[in-house]
Amino acid sequence: MFNLLSNAAKFTEGGSIELRVAREAPIPLPSPAHAVGVGGPMVGMMGGVGGGDYLTFAVSDTGIGMTEEQLGRLFEAFSQAEASTRSKYGGSGLGLAISRHFCRLMGGDLVVESTYGQGSTFTVRLPAVVAASPPHAVP
Repeated sequence: MFNLLSNAAKFTEGGSIELRVAREAPIPLPSPAHAVGVGGPMVGMMGGVGGGDYLTFAVSDTGIGMTEEQLGRLFEAFSQAEASTRSKYGGSGLGLAISRHFCRLMGGDLVVESTYGQGSTFTVRLPAVVAASPPHAVP
């Protein structure tokens, strides 16, 4: 969350930033005739552990926004929206890639919607209950 709020502040001059938080029920998945996922049809509910609720955090800003091309490479490590972004705003281009990776490790995701010149909304969706991973053996 710190990374998303920090980015919103960095790319919003004289605008506004909003954080919305909600707990949501599992999302019904489309019927098998309309949805195919990795390994075959997706049927049922997408939710947290055991089909439980999700927590959704949405960070919206009225900043510079991004084009479709910029959005296409946004979550790539060491990549930023455009070459001039690094020189003007700083940063390594790792924050969003790492943030999305952590969200996916917990069974959630990080997505973005943006309109160039109007702002962006980054949404984190995480299971309300995250299953504990088995302890790792230390060599």
